[in-house]
Amino acid sequence: MSDLPVTNYAVAGQELAELLEREWLVTNGIGGYAAGTLSGTNTRRYHGLLVAATEPPVGRQVRLANLVEEVVVDGAHHDLSTNEFADGTLHPRGWGALTRFRLIGNRPEFSYWVGDAELMKTVWMDHGSNRTRVRYALRGGAAELRIRALVTDRDFHSETRADVLGSFSAEHDGRGIVVRRDGATVLRLGTDGDFQFEPEGDWFWGLAHRKERARGFDCLEDLWCPGTLSIRLEDGDSFALALDAGEGEAAAGGESLGAFDERQKALVAPLADPVEKRLALAADQFLVARGGRAVGTVIAGYHWFGDWGRDTMIALPGRALPTGRAAQMREILLEYGEYVDRGMIPNRFPDFGTEPSYNTVDATLWWFEAVARYLEATADHTLLDDLLMKMVSVVEEHDRGTRYGIGVDPEDGLLRAGEPGVQLTWMDAKVGDWVVTPRIGKAVEINALWYSALRSLGEWLERVGLNSQRTREKADRVAVSFRARFWDSGLGHLYDVVDGPRGDDAALRPNQLLALSLTHPLLHGEIARSIVSRVREELLTEFGLRTLSPKHPDYAARYEGGPLKRDGGYHQGTVWPWPVGAYVDAHLHAFGSADGLEGVLDGLLGSLDAAGLGSISEVYNGDAPHRPDGCVAQSWSVAEVLRAYGRLRDADAVTWSSAARRRDRLRRTAPCARLR
Repeated sequence: MSDLPVTNYAVAGQELAELLEREWLVTNGIGGYAAGTLSGTNTRRYHGLLVAATEPPVGRQVRLANLVEEVVVDGAHHDLSTNEFADGTLHPRGWGALTRFRLIGNRPEFSYWVGDAELMKTVWMDHGSNRTRVRYALRGGAAELRIRALVTDRDFHSETRADVLGSFSAEHDGRGIVVRRDGATVLRLGTDGDFQFEPEGDWFWGLAHRKERARGFDCLEDLWCPGTLSIRLEDGDSFALALDAGEGEAAAGGESLGAFDERQKALVAPLADPVEKRLALAADQFLVARGGRAVGTVIAGYHWFGDWGRDTMIALPGRALPTGRAAQMREILLEYGEYVDRGMIPNRFPDFGTEPSYNTVDATLWWFEAVARYLEATADHTLLDDLLMKMVSVVEEHDRGTRYGIGVDPEDGLLRAGEPGVQLTWMDAKVGDWVVTPRIGKAVEINALWYSALRSLGEWLERVGLNSQRTREKADRVAVSFRARFWDSGLGHLYDVVDGPRGDDAALRPNQLLALSLTHPLLHGEIARSIVSRVREELLTEFGLRTLSPKHPDYAARYEGGPLKRDGGYHQGTVWPWPVGAYVDAHLHAFGSADGLEGVLDGLLGSLDAAGLGSISEVYNGDAPHRPDGCVAQSWSVAEVLRAYGRLRDADAVTWSSAARRRDRLRRTAPCARLR
């Protein structure tokens, strides 16, 4: 166990509000997961002990919402669980028995005092299977453990009531319980020990999810309870459940705990730094298989995102290369190449088997950047055997013009994109027909990506002996046009969009950092330093970068409220962690050292112990105290912090080494100068 990072959390005596805000997550490598709060209360419709990916990595269905647990010691009843109901009632009130919570790697472990005994509960999932396991172990005395499963069968995006769910039934088959809905198996509860089962078939009506209420969504659901499992435990005994969404035989309860931890140890074995170990384990939760194949993809965020092309390509270098998983990155890069259509890779793969969506201008360009970073790290140029001609076709399609107005402006060689009603960049919030930040025209980061893609493609063509002159000339033209069109010396920073329907947009946003941070930067010297300085002054926070300057009239200080207000502020000042990677790159490029970057990641590393324990949230409020919100675990947040952490560590070593060489030169050439 010493090979795994173990994080202890003080929970005894904590207020319920604190326990409700802190969430845990375990995943199964195919898109399914188990998740909840430290209080045991499900505050989101996405929480559940078994959220199965029925069409990996999507098609996610909540099968087991929660367990109601009670321990009887010497006739005294001790509740361990807590549910919230529509009228605000909390019942039972088990959070008071929780005395300790810790993460063993990513595996949650709860400790409860029940009389003079301690009951420990741990939760994990079998990798590659829609199966959650829950193990209970007793220390001291003897007790009776009573467990009631709260069952449903619904899409994880929606709440469901009893009249919609239809008829449930349960059968005790000797080793476990089989739960069916209208005759079809939805859940198997396997065990590794003896138990008594008292059938009930009761409904729990009107359970509430407070996070959904705050987000302006339906927040109530009904859950079905098949009955009560009773288990007698003596000092040192344990009992485990296997909660399975499959149609096969019920699995024994606790068989795979060792395998779960051994897999975690293998993931962190190449790493010595404890912070990198935690980030590597967090990053692993997003790498999943698609469609039962070995080739993976990247879940953008838990709980509600699927695999998105843009998020995948931004996250891949940080989540794969520092953790020794370049081979998996290679397979994902090749996999996305199979989906190139009209010069574009998909923006996202829908939840239920429909055709992928291509409504993005940047995902394909980030694909080029991910390939460039892969090649730089591995020197595995055999990847180009499969991808190079596809990448040539991408540039050709962009020259001709492809979907959604995406195409090269023949006047200046810059890439334009957009049409009314469509959101194409990463700032893609849309409410109904309202595109909050349409950014139609020539966006700054799109053209930085376009330039870097052209430069990389030129190098790759040269490497295989093909003519690269036309590609290099395109890149040269973009460089000249970019500097002429985007830089404003009076502002001291770049325009966010030029040639838009309303002219040029001078809003100060973090997107301009990509002109300094990609494989092939566009700007250097004083201009680069000015850009970084302006971004630092108005956008940088301890949790990442604001998406809009607080001085702008459209600035949104808080990310809160219903869908309209929340999405209206999503990219209008809300802090995002992932651009901190570009900020670190840009600073190192502009200033040549890590001086001035001290503590830039401290807040984000501290947030590993905040909302989503062991991970980093999607967004934070623009104004202090920068409360976390959105997904509690976001792929590119984790990946870019991990990548930036490694860059800063390496930059510090280079800076120290350079300083040591300077001191050594002084010793040899001017020894007296050292004494003044």
